[in-house]
Amino acid sequence: MDRLVDALEEAPPTAAAVRRSRSAPDSSTGELARLVVGGAVLAVVAVHLLVLRRPPWAGG
Repeated sequence: MDRLVDALEEAPPTAAAVRRSRSAPDSSTGELARLVVGGAVLAVVAVHLLVLRRPPWAGG
């Protein structure tokens, strides 16, 4: 057990991969367009559920 602790103490620290987070969607990759389309779909579903009291996929 002592050998393991000694080996861990002597080992060089490993660099953890750090991922930078973005504060705004990247329009060059189409991420902004996907967010807009997704928001529009959610709005249409919400209107159908709240106003018409039935899901839009239930048919006429």
